[in-house]
Amino acid sequence: MLDPEMNAFSHVMIGKTEKGLIKDTIFLEPECSIDVDTKVVVFVLKPNPVLIKTIIRLVTETKEEKKFLVFLCPRYTVLCKDMFEAGNVLKSLDIHELPYELIPLEKDLLSLDDNSSFRNLILGYNYQSLTLVKHSVQRLEALYGKIPIKCGKGPWSCTILNSLAGRDKDKDPHAAKEDQSVSEIDALIMLDRSVDMYTPLLTQMTFEGIIDEFFDIKCGIIDVDTQIVDPETKGPAGKRTLHLFSSEDIMFAECRDLHFNLMKEQFPNKYEEMKKLCEKKDSVKTVAEMTEYMRRLKNLKIPQLKVFFNISTIPQISPYRLQPAGIPRQSGGQG
Repeated sequence: MLDPEMNAFSHVMIGKTEKGLIKDTIFLEPECSIDVDTKVVVFVLKPNPVLIKTIIRLVTETKEEKKFLVFLCPRYTVLCKDMFEAGNVLKSLDIHELPYELIPLEKDLLSLDDNSSFRNLILGYNYQSLTLVKHSVQRLEALYGKIPIKCGKGPWSCTILNSLAGRDKDKDPHAAKEDQSVSEIDALIMLDRSVDMYTPLLTQMTFEGIIDEFFDIKCGIIDVDTQIVDPETKGPAGKRTLHLFSSEDIMFAECRDLHFNLMKEQFPNKYEEMKKLCEKKDSVKTVAEMTEYMRRLKNLKIPQLKVFFNISTIPQISPYRLQPAGIPRQSGGQG
C-alpha cells in the first residue's frame, strides 16, 4: 500500500519491479481497505499522522493472519512510534526506515521530493526537512569532496549551514586534512522559499516549463489524455502516463530548455536532420565516411529512431562495404 504523494517518486526509486514480486498496489488513503488475498502487506509512506491512523485501522480490522511491513520515508519519527503504541499495533508491525537523499531525476537535476517542507516549516509542524537537507549536503561532500564555498539566504538555510560548520569544527584534525582535497563542486548556494515568494508565480516559458504548467510534471512523469497523445485513436477516453527523461527521449533532450517560441522551427528542423542521417547510411562507402557517420550517430537512440520514423530495420553498416576510396569492390572470396 503506497502513499499517494509517493506514486511518481516510487517509479524513480524502485524502477521496474520484477513481475510477480508485487501482487497489487493500493493507494493508502483514509477510506481504503485491504481487499486482496495476500499474506504480506507492505506499507510505504511518509510519516503523515493521517496515514498512520489509516494503518492502525487496517491492522485492527484485519482478522486473517498477515505480516505487516511498514517502510517510513525518510525517517521513523517519535510521533509515529507513539501513535502505533497508542493504537496497540506496534507489536504487529515490522517497521523499517527507507532513507533517501538526493534522487537523480536527470543528469543535471537532483530532487529531495519533500513537497510538504515549506508548509511544515511555516506552520511549525516539524523541522525534519532541515535534517534531510543537511544529510544530503553531507552526502554530496562525501562523494565529490568538501565544498569550499557554502552560502545561504534565509533563516532555515543559515540553520543548516551553521550546523554543518559546527560539525566541521568537532571533527578530528586528521580527518579535516583529508577533507581538503579538491572538490568537483565549486560553491553551494541555498535559498529559502520564504525569501523568494515571487518565482513560483512566474509562467515558465521553456518547452519543459510549459508542459509542467499544463500537465504538472512529477518526478519526470506526466499523465495526459489519450486524445492528446494520439488524436486518431478510436478507443475509450483515458489517461496515458509518459516519462519525460532526456536520457530516453532524444527530442525532449534537445528541446526541454529552449524557449517555447522556438519550437515551431526546432521540431521540423530536428526531424529533417535525423531523417537525413538515417537515409545517409546507404551512401557510406569509405572508412573516413564511416567514422564521421558513427560520430554523428552515437548520441542518437536507434530504437527510438525506428519508432519515430517508422523504420522497419535498424540502420546498420556491413564491414564488407568499407574499402579505401578508388578501389573497386570485388565479389566472391572470403571476407
